[in-house]
Amino acid sequence: MASGHKELKTSQAVHMATTMLDILPVESLDLPAGELIHRNIFIYKNGQQILVRGGIAPHVMRKEFKLFMQDYALSFLESLPIQYHQLDTKHAISSLKNMRPYTDVDVEELHTLNTTVLVDEIEQPLKRKQDLLKLWMMLLDIPQLKTYTSKQAILAPGDWPVWYFGKKIIASFSDNDTSIPTEILSFVPTVGQFHITLNASRDIVISARFFFQLLCNGVFDKRFILAKSPKPYKVSLCIYLAFSGWIRIRRYVISKLTMCKSVEVQFMLYLLDELIPLVYFHYPVFVQGKDRNMLLKVLKRLEIYFIISNRHHYNKSLLSLLSDDLYHSSHLPGYNHLTQNHQHIITEKKVELFHSSLRHHIQPHDDGITIQRQAHMLHHTKHNTLIRDFLQHHNHGKDDHDLTLLAGRSAETLLDIINQVMQSAAEHEQHTEVNSTTYHLPTFNTDITAKCLPLGFRWSYHHRPSEDLICDSPNCSISSSTNLSKRLTCGHTFHITCLSQSGCPICSPLLTAEVVHLSNSWNETIIKDIYSQPSNESTETTDSDTLPTSCRIHDIQYYLT
Repeated sequence: MASGHKELKTSQAVHMATTMLDILPVESLDLPAGELIHRNIFIYKNGQQILVRGGIAPHVMRKEFKLFMQDYALSFLESLPIQYHQLDTKHAISSLKNMRPYTDVDVEELHTLNTTVLVDEIEQPLKRKQDLLKLWMMLLDIPQLKTYTSKQAILAPGDWPVWYFGKKIIASFSDNDTSIPTEILSFVPTVGQFHITLNASRDIVISARFFFQLLCNGVFDKRFILAKSPKPYKVSLCIYLAFSGWIRIRRYVISKLTMCKSVEVQFMLYLLDELIPLVYFHYPVFVQGKDRNMLLKVLKRLEIYFIISNRHHYNKSLLSLLSDDLYHSSHLPGYNHLTQNHQHIITEKKVELFHSSLRHHIQPHDDGITIQRQAHMLHHTKHNTLIRDFLQHHNHGKDDHDLTLLAGRSAETLLDIINQVMQSAAEHEQHTEVNSTTYHLPTFNTDITAKCLPLGFRWSYHHRPSEDLICDSPNCSISSSTNLSKRLTCGHTFHITCLSQSGCPICSPLLTAEVVHLSNSWNETIIKDIYSQPSNESTETTDSDTLPTSCRIHDIQYYLT
């Protein structure tokens, strides 16, 4: 992890890297005898066969998503048990607190740092593979840890850059390079679930800012202005408002919306019944809970969202995470037991909590040595001073009465918005497409692209949901409009008799082809520095050993400074 702190008199930034171990009383992951703990994938490049350690298995992911399309027929909220269809204040508080590490110190979560050991806080950027390798080598310089990694695996959760460079280190490892010990292969990089929620929530609020602006104006005040790049806590507040309001009115309006295929209605249903519940429940409920199977389904839905929104890097990282999970489940003893019963401990959030604590004890002009000294002092006190200072001053976000009032105001505002959307759908009589890639939303007086719409709008024109048809099946021969039909999460509608048991017959083959393409692209990306000539087939254009800029902007500079 890296945290930048700008000095007072110059524009230079101090980039600090935190190396931390979390030691917990759970069973270790013993290395299997004669087994590989990273999936080996072979690709052909420039006439030679290249090994990709820890790569994605395209055929495995294709099969997984083909099977998953049956579940994806229902929206996420519709697929959840009935108890999730009611507002739970406990979940609401957890959701609102979820992004607090970037704006405040949460006292309860600070206590979780008592199991951590700070190895070091050093002035070190994390912008290249070699930067992370240096930190891993520093860990292996500890005799006890090197002995441990010779027999056990270590899960290494991190934000996108840490995970990305970790995967590149594993993928490019060579038995012929004696400068890197084989124990490096005992590290198992995993993309942090906290940052998945963080980035998905922020992307959703920014892409639908026009909607959330209208919602906040109705709940708070007409003068309320939602920033173009809202802070994380504001993002979680927007998610809560939308979810709490929708959950109160959904059963009264869902039947009126389901068979209307105007683009505005498609946008609203996709946002409120799929995306909002997805990020609302992902981290505080399913990551922190013990339902591993449900968490994997949530991750597959998030992967589809990242594909729809064309979210570079994350649309491949979740595929890698899912591919690795399947492999570790059958090749790494103890992995299934650990993830089923202790999924919540596999998190990078503790590093963010430590950064938050550290920021309260340093000044903007402090140099690297001062920050390092303060980090060690803070760790040795186990944050007791900070906890004592904050105990009597920070209890906001825990008032059930306030949350109920916000939910009520949000429900009223949402009802007004939906009434306007339905009235607009009747007046404009369909055909809100501006061109082949842009759609106009008259209620919000704005244009959107297919990135804001359900999966069905991602494909070419003749594969998209048609506003004129009750059934989108190209093989439909039913002329009567009285036959029962069903709307799917992807936006397509079908007569029940025309609908396949395996999900949408239009989106399923197109999505699985996209999954295979992204898997192959990722395998080429993480071993680019192994072969000499650049690939003409790869969809990636970033340098193989530097951090992609589109990820660096949001994952490090925005959130950690």
